[in-house]
Amino acid sequence: MDSARSTPVLTAAKRTVRCRGFATGCESGMMGDAMVTSTAGPRRVLWLLVGLMIGLPIAAQAPLGLDRALPPDCVAVATVVAPGRLVADLGAAIGPVPDGLPPAVQGMVSAGMLFVRTRLGGSIERFVNRVAGNGLAFGVQLRRGRPVPLLVLAAREPVDAVEFFERIGAAVHHEPDTDIVLVSSPHGGLDTLRAGWRASRSAEPQSRPAAAPDAAVHGRVDLSALRDVVDWPSVTGLDAAGKVLFAPLLAVLPASAHLDVELDVSDVLQLTLRCDGSGLQTRWRGLMAEGGGDRSRPPLPADGLLQLTLDRSLTALLRQPERFLSESETLDVQSFLSIADAIDGAATSFVEDLMGGLEEPIVLTVFDAPDGDDTARSPLALPGFALSAGIADVRVEPVMRRAAQVLTLIINGERAQNRQRPFMVRRAWSEHGKGLCAEPPMWRGPGRPPVEDGLSPTLLFGQGHVVLASTHAAADRLLAALRESGPRVTRGDRLELRGPAIAAALERARRPLELARMLDEGETETAAKRFWDAAIVLVRAIGRLEVTADYAADGTTLGLTLERAR
Repeated sequence: MDSARSTPVLTAAKRTVRCRGFATGCESGMMGDAMVTSTAGPRRVLWLLVGLMIGLPIAAQAPLGLDRALPPDCVAVATVVAPGRLVADLGAAIGPVPDGLPPAVQGMVSAGMLFVRTRLGGSIERFVNRVAGNGLAFGVQLRRGRPVPLLVLAAREPVDAVEFFERIGAAVHHEPDTDIVLVSSPHGGLDTLRAGWRASRSAEPQSRPAAAPDAAVHGRVDLSALRDVVDWPSVTGLDAAGKVLFAPLLAVLPASAHLDVELDVSDVLQLTLRCDGSGLQTRWRGLMAEGGGDRSRPPLPADGLLQLTLDRSLTALLRQPERFLSESETLDVQSFLSIADAIDGAATSFVEDLMGGLEEPIVLTVFDAPDGDDTARSPLALPGFALSAGIADVRVEPVMRRAAQVLTLIINGERAQNRQRPFMVRRAWSEHGKGLCAEPPMWRGPGRPPVEDGLSPTLLFGQGHVVLASTHAAADRLLAALRESGPRVTRGDRLELRGPAIAAALERARRPLELARMLDEGETETAAKRFWDAAIVLVRAIGRLEVTADYAADGTTLGLTLERAR
C-alpha cells in the first residue's frame, strides 16, 4: 500500500483497520483485546509458528507503537493488531482437520497438535492471549547477510511469557519490561530491541485511535535492501513458455522498492501483495494483450475444475519473437510459423489471418471427464481441456475450419503409418454452437480401450467465441455456460480452482496415479495408496482457490483467496 495515505483494509463485512507508514509513525485502528503469536518448542519451531501467525515477514503499525522498538534498518517488519482474534479467525476460516485422512496421517496430525498444546499449556489462542494479549511487532534485520528475527510482545500475562521463553532455553533470548517482552535469537538483537524500546518510551506518545473491531495483518518488505543479499529469479533463466507465463511478474521485482502485504480473515482467507514496480514499465508490456485493462472471459461452469486466463498476446509474441525470446527460441518460433503458414496455403498468414482474427487473451478451462461406464473406457479418464477466445473477425472461421481439417489429415497419415485407424471428422452442431469434431474409431477390443478413446478433438463456433477442445463435451459445455450467463469481466491474470471437483477427478483416475507414483518414487502400493488418499481428502477440503495478478501503471498487485469447502 502507499505509505503516504491511509488505506481501508477489510471488507464491509469486517471491521476496518487502517495502516500508514513503515517502521515508525504507524497508526492502527485496533485497541483493547489484541494478541500475538508466539509459540513453543525449539528455536526453529518458535520462529516458524510466529511467522505462520503473522502470515509473512511484513511491515505495518503496532497498536501501541511496538514497531518503534524495531531498528529502522529492518528489511521486513510486521504488526498484528489483535493476534488472538487472528488465531480464532484463522481457525474458523480454515476449519477442522478434514475427515477421511488415512489413519497413519491422522495419527501424525493428532500427535503434532497434542505436542503443540502440551508445549503451550493449552490452546494456541489461549497461549497467544496470555503472552501477547495487547499486540505484537515482528521484524527481520540483516547482519552480515544473515537474517536476525526480532519480536516485541505486549503481554497480557508477562510472567507466563517469561516462563515460556525460559523453558525454551538459551536458543532464544528474552527480556521483560513491565508488560512488554523483547525476544531475539542472538544477544546482539536483544540489545538492539532494548535500545529501541527505551527510545520509543521517551518519545512523544501517540494518540490512540478509535477501536476497530477485527484482526488483520499488514506490513512491508524492503525489496531494495534485500536485493543485495537475495538472488531474485531471473527472466533470462526461463524457457519460452516460462517467459510467456512469468516474465511480466518477475520483471517487477528489480523495479520495486517495497512490497506491502495485507492478510484479511473472515469466512475466507485473503492475502494481498502489492509492490510499487509495474510490469507495464518494462519491455514485457508489449506481451500483454490488454495491458492490465478490463476484458471479458467465459464463466467457469459449475462442473468445471479450473480456469486460467493470462493477460498475454500470442499474436504479439509471434509477430516479434526476437523482442521477447532468445535467439534459439526465436528460430524455433520462425520454424513453426513457416510450417503453420503453409497449412492453409500461401495466401493465408497464421499470425495475421488466424491469430489476428481472435480477441486475446486465450482462456483455458478444464472439465472433468464425462460420466460413463468405467469398464467400457480407458483406466485413465482424461479431463476435458478447452481453449477459448472471442472472435474479432468473422473471416477467421473458414480459416480455422480449413486448418483443422488439414491437421486432422496429417495426424491420420501418421496413424496410418503406425497401423492405427483414423479419426473420423464430422460436422458438429448444437443449440450452443457449430463446427467440426474428430471422433476416434470404435474400440472393439481386446481389453479396455486406450487413452485416446476418450478424446474427440472439437472446434466449435458460437456465442461470439471459438472453442478448441480435447472433447466435444468440453467445448459444448463452455459455450452453454456463455449462452446461459454471458461473459465475465476480468483484469490481469487469474487462476481459479475448485477443490471438490478436482478431488472427484483424481478419485476417478487414482489407479493410474498410484501406479505412476510407485514407478516414479519407488513406493509400495500401500504407500502410494496412502499418499493419494491423503491428497484427495486435502484437495476436497479446498472449496475454492483463486490467484490473481493485477497490472497497473503505479504497481502490481497479487491476490490469493482461499475458501474452505463447507
